[in-house]
Amino acid sequence: MHILLFFILIALIFPGLMRFILSLVGLAIVCVVIMTAAHAGSMAFGRVHPGYGGDIARVGSCTGILAPSGDITDKKIGICHTAGSPGEAKVLHSCTVGRPCKVTGTMNDCEGADYCVEFLKITGARTLVGLLN
Repeated sequence: MHILLFFILIALIFPGLMRFILSLVGLAIVCVVIMTAAHAGSMAFGRVHPGYGGDIARVGSCTGILAPSGDITDKKIGICHTAGSPGEAKVLHSCTVGRPCKVTGTMNDCEGADYCVEFLKITGARTLVGLLN
């Protein structure tokens, strides 16, 4: 309560100083919002950029033909490894080898290989009917 009265007193006595303080507070808020948006954009949720090279696990999906090895070849990402991932049974249950399949979950880039991701956890899998999206 005392702080509020202090600011009201400053605003009445020094209106120019109060405008300056408020403009600094507004600038700080804008900077925080921009930094937060830039960080969220760099996380690449829902879309994976090949060759990202980061160690940041992210949520994404692979869409392509399921191979007997459990890998999916995605046109945008490259090879998507599903074998050995928690939830691998969902892929085997929902998708058919040689048919289009979409797998979603938490993924990370393969170590030492470009255009390759591996699923850390598979949250969903479904067979696609028709053309690949």
